[in-house]
Amino acid sequence: METITISNQFGVEYAPLDLPKEQAALAVVINKIKADLQQHKYILFKNQANTAEDFLSFSEAIGNDFVSYKGGAYVREKVKKGNNTLLSVTGGSGMKIAIPMHGEMHYKKIKPPLLWFCCINAPLSNGETTLCDSELLFESLSMEAKTLFLHHNIQYIRTYTEERWQGVFQTTAIQEAIPFFKANDLEYSLDKNNVLTTKYTCSALYHSADGKKHFINNILPINYQEKNGMEGNLVRLENGDPIPANILEELVHKSEAQKINVQWEKGDVVLIDNFKAMHGRNQITCNNRNIIVRMSGR
Repeated sequence: METITISNQFGVEYAPLDLPKEQAALAVVINKIKADLQQHKYILFKNQANTAEDFLSFSEAIGNDFVSYKGGAYVREKVKKGNNTLLSVTGGSGMKIAIPMHGEMHYKKIKPPLLWFCCINAPLSNGETTLCDSELLFESLSMEAKTLFLHHNIQYIRTYTEERWQGVFQTTAIQEAIPFFKANDLEYSLDKNNVLTTKYTCSALYHSADGKKHFINNILPINYQEKNGMEGNLVRLENGDPIPANILEELVHKSEAQKINVQWEKGDVVLIDNFKAMHGRNQITCNNRNIIVRMSGR
């Protein structure tokens, strides 16, 4: 298998893989992929899957325990009827804004360890997926920022109208969502107008088994939403205080300095460790971008 390190130790590129049919040979390939992902935090598979069906076959040959977007930030569009794990990420003509660096679904306890992106149609202009090494991002932070996040948890506060929570939690009965809330350590309350509020308290950091610290969370996109008058999502320190403005400004600048752009070409697949690499998106300036996503266990 031909591989190319993309940016120092962050990212590795594979030439197109012809996966072996024989199970022992396939296991060797899968172990190599897992080892590279552990070391490099994301893998770019060039020209690997030109259709949604190709992407399904490739991801399922390597991955397992694929999950839906239940409890996500919004209701994602399904790519194939009957499959709730193969989803669109582009979001239609109304979702062309740049998206700041974040970890996927880090606003709840159970997070997908791996993200799989596939380019079905490359954007004519801009719209690159952006990535940054969450370990290096933490190392780049000022002592003030490091101290804040080492000693203070953060809290995600999310408010949903009845129509919205029914879509996000995929049920019309709040009682059916309660097991999900409990499994994900979500505090929850429903008011007389059926408006749901959830709260999730956690660290802004991921501590890996080797003792390294990774800055990965959803602070930046949620703060962006609040600044731009988008109601429903807030992020605060655990005691309810806002994260200091100078720290938020530092996070924006440091994550921007660390980011790399994935220049999509049709058929590309990117596999991301959702605890060791943050991702985002540059602004979309065309109408043809078509990137699809799956989320899985390790």
